[in-house]
Amino acid sequence: MVCIYSTSGGRVFLNINNHVGFGRPNRLDDVELVRFGYFATRASSHPSGAEVRQALAGPLAAVSPAGPFGPDLDAMIRAHQKFRGGTQDGCVSPIHGSTADYGPITFMLVGLNNNMCDLMPGIYPRIDQSPQSGAAVSQAVRAMFVPKS
Repeated sequence: MVCIYSTSGGRVFLNINNHVGFGRPNRLDDVELVRFGYFATRASSHPSGAEVRQALAGPLAAVSPAGPFGPDLDAMIRAHQKFRGGTQDGCVSPIHGSTADYGPITFMLVGLNNNMCDLMPGIYPRIDQSPQSGAAVSQAVRAMFVPKS
């Protein structure tokens, strides 16, 4: 289930509870958060992501912003890992520990959250307000931020 990860510095990230990738649990809301992160990477015009958008243009164009785990997301994750270096396990891992402890290669989900924030300034982490956000992740995000009546 999608949840909040906050750093000691007060930074907030949307996080997954289980790995997303081939042969992993692939809970629909976790998968849709990763999918939406790649959608945000593709759609954002922030200069910091230009190199990633250019290098991964093919897989980014092919990945859907919502839906279950499938070949498009598998190809995207693998291409992203190959581009960035580090672990090559074909999965996006939940953020844990201190992101500052991991040196130049942080959790993939940190970068995806940064792209969501760039795409939705003033709204992030309320990605449920985007029409491209999948139903399962939208429901999970709403449950975190909208009081029950």
